[in-house]
Amino acid sequence: MSDGELVIEKGMRFDALLEQKCRDRAFGKKDRTRFLIMACVARQILDEPAKSPSIEAILDETGLSRGTFYNNFADMEAAMETVLSTFFQALWTNRPRTAPSRAGSADYDPVYEANLWYCESYETNAGLFAAFTRVAAYMPTLLRMRETMNANWVDRVISSTAKKRGRNFSEAERLTFQGELRLMVAMSIEALRERFIHCDELLSKSFPNAQAMAAGLTKIWNETIRRHL
Repeated sequence: MSDGELVIEKGMRFDALLEQKCRDRAFGKKDRTRFLIMACVARQILDEPAKSPSIEAILDETGLSRGTFYNNFADMEAAMETVLSTFFQALWTNRPRTAPSRAGSADYDPVYEANLWYCESYETNAGLFAAFTRVAAYMPTLLRMRETMNANWVDRVISSTAKKRGRNFSEAERLTFQGELRLMVAMSIEALRERFIHCDELLSKSFPNAQAMAAGLTKIWNETIRRHL
């Protein structure tokens, strides 16, 4: 099964995407069965992120046998890890790219575009982000994957900033900038968790939707970036 086949469209729940794939005849029967199980796991996580998914519920919904489940996943923990890692890989790898005409417009802000995509994905699939927070402590591969994604994002911001200012960062400057950006990543993750998972009252009033949340985060991100131009 190729994770690269998965493209998360704006406003799409991940279980709906997996359901599409389980009906796609371009995939073999084994892959379609695997997608079907993953869709059920994702739906349970999205609907009840505080609870662990149930194998019995999957079997009831799909009509599959217990043996079929175990032919695809060693246990529910392995199924959850696959669903979450596939979701985050699809989220990162297949983030929509802005058309060149849009990128050249006066009001285009790549930081806002990236934040908007992430905020909209968080708003639609909050349960998966919540489950990630809950299970990552005992699934180190998920933590390493997120660390790699965060590091790649930080490197992209630093590279873009260096290009704008017309010179590279010294080793000391780069280390300081990296640290500030990683702090920004951590603060953004916590803010999104409070807004879309815990539904913090003040954040919900101040930022009523993903667009407002993305604008608020971008303002703080750009203030940090400007100090290094």
